[in-house]
Amino acid sequence: MLDKRQPIRGEIVQPEDDDYLNEVEDYTLEDRSSGPIHPLSAMVTIALDFFWTIPDLLATPTVVGLFGTAFAIFLINAFAVFLIQYFVERDYLSSALAKGFAMGIVAGVPYPLTGTIVGGAFLLPHVKRQLLGSGK
Repeated sequence: MLDKRQPIRGEIVQPEDDDYLNEVEDYTLEDRSSGPIHPLSAMVTIALDFFWTIPDLLATPTVVGLFGTAFAIFLINAFAVFLIQYFVERDYLSSALAKGFAMGIVAGVPYPLTGTIVGGAFLLPHVKRQLLGSGK
């Protein structure tokens, strides 16, 4: 029977094959397969920003309606980007929430200018990589 107060004696053994330690490759920014957000998150932001143009224009005469549509698109886009970043891109929960919140704010700005510019800026490196064939 083992006495819990006594240390267990053993031997530390080195692995037989330690060649795997030499196979570590240097990481550069060119090797990064994706940008800060998934391309689908950028496309969702652009699409939601575009589709909410008419409700934004219709809600312009009433300030309360404009804030309501801005808050609604914020919630929808933040939730969509969070889901994409968490389940598709496999980001950590906190990172996915932060990216969803930030892209929700971008899309929630009334009228389609901000969401289209920021979404396009995040989407452009992915499109360039695919067109030039330099990406994976």
